[in-house]
Amino acid sequence: YTRAIVDAIHNGSLAALPENEYDNFDVFGLSIPTKVDNVPSDVLDPRKAWPDKDAFNKEVKKLAGMFNRAFAAFDKQVDEKVRLAGPRIA
Repeated sequence: YTRAIVDAIHNGSLAALPENEYDNFDVFGLSIPTKVDNVPSDVLDPRKAWPDKDAFNKEVKKLAGMFNRAFAAFDKQVDEKVRLAGPRIA
C-alpha cells in the first residue's frame, strides 16, 4: 500500500481531495485522508486497525505523553509555534 500512497502524492490525487475527505486525528494534529485509490481505509487510519478502541486510545495517550516528555528538553530552544504543534492530550 505504500506505493499506492506515494503514487497518490506524486500524481496529485491526494492533494486534490477536498477538506471533507480527511478525518482529524486530534492528539497529533494530523489530517488523515479517508480514501486513497487501492488502499484500504483501515491502513490509512490506525484507529480502524485496532479492534480494541480503548487499548488504542490508551496507547495514543501514552505515546503522546512520551513525546511531550522527551521534547521538554528542547522546549526553550524552539519557537512557540513548534511547541504548540506537539501532541495534545485531553
